[in-house]
Amino acid sequence: MDFLDFSINIILPAALIIFVMGFFYQVIQYFIIPGPPRPHAPGRKVPLSKKILMPFIKWIGTFKFIMKVNPLHGFMAIFVMHIPLIAIILLFPPHQAVIFHYFPFLEPILAPLAIPQNITDAFIAQKTIWGPLEIILNADLLAILIIFSSSTVFALRLVKHFTGEFKSTIGDYFALILVLILVIFGYLAVHAHGTSLYEFYLALHILTASFLIAYIPFSKFFHFVWSYWLNLAIMIYHRARRGA
Repeated sequence: MDFLDFSINIILPAALIIFVMGFFYQVIQYFIIPGPPRPHAPGRKVPLSKKILMPFIKWIGTFKFIMKVNPLHGFMAIFVMHIPLIAIILLFPPHQAVIFHYFPFLEPILAPLAIPQNITDAFIAQKTIWGPLEIILNADLLAILIIFSSSTVFALRLVKHFTGEFKSTIGDYFALILVLILVIFGYLAVHAHGTSLYEFYLALHILTASFLIAYIPFSKFFHFVWSYWLNLAIMIYHRARRGA
């Protein structure tokens, strides 16, 4: 078994197992570990439509706050790092192949939204539903944007930490470094295709991605799940205990 096979067949499945175990650990510790019911405000009748849209409403509120307090940092983190990162993870065909292997039900949803590797593919070899937007929505440009934005956000955090404007944790820096390394190895792997370095870079990319997957439940990357859905479940649980 070579380095690439080891990364694909041993490390990646192990990372997925750790992710699932970590996810349930984060949930179970709030429902199994005994403790007094937490105080909550009396329940209010909220329309179903608002409940469904609440994650997006909360996200917009957070976005407005970040852009008001720190517009440069917010713009770089949200528009130039988070959105391109999500797009390249979900819409780049090699990534989609892995996602569909484990979650085949997502193929009808995500496959039509696939993006080309670069502008050349967009205009010559591969046509997608994105049309002229392929100039922006291609893996090469998105990867460069992520590398630039994660480096910039890292530098901005460092400066603001030392000037006392706000404090960053080691986890904040580690998460940015992990994303940066992941995207760099992915970019190198794609552009080394057909050379002797391709499998080496691809294995490093998969190793880094595996570590990131395993790390998500124990890191700030878990905030999307934690910030609304899990807190909502915890709130319902504790209200039920209070009324029991």
